[in-house]
Amino acid sequence: MDALTLLLNRRSASRLTTPAPNNQQLEAILQAGMRAPIMAPLNLGTLS
Repeated sequence: MDALTLLLNRRSASRLTTPAPNNQQLEAILQAGMRAPIMAPLNLGTLS
């Protein structure tokens, strides 16, 4: 199955369950996200 098909057919969980990521894992996720490439300049005013 190709990536586009996977993305178009994915479903989000309606409710999150345990185990949740701990603080160290959340920090790693945020650090990775801040280093991900983006297509346009980030406008921090739109994040809330």
